Amino acid sequence: MSSRAPIAVLAAALAFSGCTGSDAPGTTAPAATAGTSTTVGTTEPPPVTSTIPQGVHAGEGLGDTLFPKAGNEGYDVQSVDLELDFTEVFETGRFSGVVTLRIDPLVALDSFVIDAGDLSLSDVSVDDESAAFATDSSQVRIDPVPVLVPGTVSVVRVVYSGSVPTDRAFRPGTGGIVRDESLVFSIGEPEGSTTWMPGNDHPTDKAPYAIAVTVPTGMEAAAGGLLVSTLTEGPSTTFFFEHRLPVATYLVPFAVGELTRVDRSAEGYAWRDYLGPGVAEAAVLGRQDEMIRYFEQFLGPYPFEANGALVVDRDFWGALETQTLSTYETNAVRGFVVAHEIAHQWVGNSVSVADWSDIWLNEGFATYLQWMWVDHDGGVSLDEAVAEAHARMRSTGPGWGPGEPPAADMFNRMVYDGGALTLHALRAEIGDESFFEVLERWVTDFAFSSASTADLVALAEEVSGSGLGDLFDDWLFGDLPDLP
Repeated sequence: MSSRAPIAVLAAALAFSGCTGSDAPGTTAPAATAGTSTTVGTTEPPPVTSTIPQGVHAGEGLGDTLFPKAGNEGYDVQSVDLELDFTEVFETGRFSGVVTLRIDPLVALDSFVIDAGDLSLSDVSVDDESAAFATDSSQVRIDPVPVLVPGTVSVVRVVYSGSVPTDRAFRPGTGGIVRDESLVFSIGEPEGSTTWMPGNDHPTDKAPYAIAVTVPTGMEAAAGGLLVSTLTEGPSTTFFFEHRLPVATYLVPFAVGELTRVDRSAEGYAWRDYLGPGVAEAAVLGRQDEMIRYFEQFLGPYPFEANGALVVDRDFWGALETQTLSTYETNAVRGFVVAHEIAHQWVGNSVSVADWSDIWLNEGFATYLQWMWVDHDGGVSLDEAVAEAHARMRSTGPGWGPGEPPAADMFNRMVYDGGALTLHALRAEIGDESFFEVLERWVTDFAFSSASTADLVALAEEVSGSGLGDLFDDWLFGDLPDLP
């Protein structure tokens, strides 16, 4: 479910299609004009026009600044159903799946594209009719018959399979699915989710998910949202999960294997943690609800139906705020990191970025809230954290501001510290009352959608009554300014 407006370029292409030649979609016979002569005693038949909608070929990629081919034009995903079979993955390294996407066309579509990584597709249907498809690198073009029309939700069903490597090398900004002899898990940010499920892989197109995962009986499956039921049939067990609120593809958590589930008690949401093989329960995990209650003072009610941690004994690059079930390597299960990932449930998950170049919005807000928690918890004060981050960026900064990260270095410390310093400068400029109003409005006005730096600037100017463009330009795009 997207916050994107209809694709203007597609609408323009549709309007222009009648001028592209006699074989172009949308070309019809010219209508008779006034004053046309007729033969006495005969009736001129009306011009022949087609009642079949004429569509356009939706392009690949949304033109994201850092990842231009991420996501796809022309449609909005309304919901996703996933059926996954991982019963043989520990023996063969293979799995299979069926994904059902309910999509709302934004314009009439002759064809459209989904992201599928290196998955192997064996069958595609649209509205129960077999559809031709062609794979080009990581994207699949689907040709439905008949044309898909706006206002009518279409059901796209894709049957696929894939393999899970054991040797995937993770570094910040890379993701994917990986396994060892007893565990499979996935890191999706920014483009890793398509290693195990096809979809429209961009944070602007969110949707609710229903996920059914079948594993060997005796093993566990972990996914986001609520575990609504399980079904054991001899050698296999299926776990049924529901993300009832919209989630971006990269934020869907996933693991199967020898997991230990730890259920905890909380008011207003389901609280469960999953510990991978050999992972001991860390005391800080028992403080997650305390952190949520602290952040609710500034951000309003916790936005989702569940919360928890998935901890794996494998290095990737620290932690990821997968929605309702943050994923951690064991070394990252520390108080300030857990606070950071919980803050992300509001800033990053409920409110996601409209463009990956705005990643500072996710990381800057979460870092600043993390600093606030550590101060509240008796650790480093907020002022000390600000001063230390400023000195660190002055001495080791990459030479660019947090608002202009390159794709290859989008998780540089500047995005975190520089983003948080930008928010601290905003707070100093507009005062605490306006700052915390901006913070709360940010997570309510843009809840379950996506937003941009321009949206934040506009909101801060509205709340404060001040022009703030220069402040944001200085802190996001220039050399690091002095602290206010």
